[in-house]
Amino acid sequence: MKNTQLKPCPFCGFNFSKDLVDILYPSGIYWRENSEIGGEYIGFKDMLPTDHTCWKIVCNGTMGGCGAEIHGDSKEEVIEKWNTRI
Repeated sequence: MKNTQLKPCPFCGFNFSKDLVDILYPSGIYWRENSEIGGEYIGFKDMLPTDHTCWKIVCNGTMGGCGAEIHGDSKEEVIEKWNTRI
């Protein structure tokens, strides 16, 4: 993940460094597969060991960004969403 390139923030134009530690991290929400509905989002207190972590990218305001956030069901998904603005 360290070599992942992020496009500048779509709102303020802030450019990120190559170190994603302060902008890419778990969101505190988890998801699990559910055969009836495909999947469901859950909080930490209801989490099971088989659940998956949701992630977010934040245009970190303390680093000069605007605070915009994008969430996804995996690191790869949230990076793809950020870079394609979906």
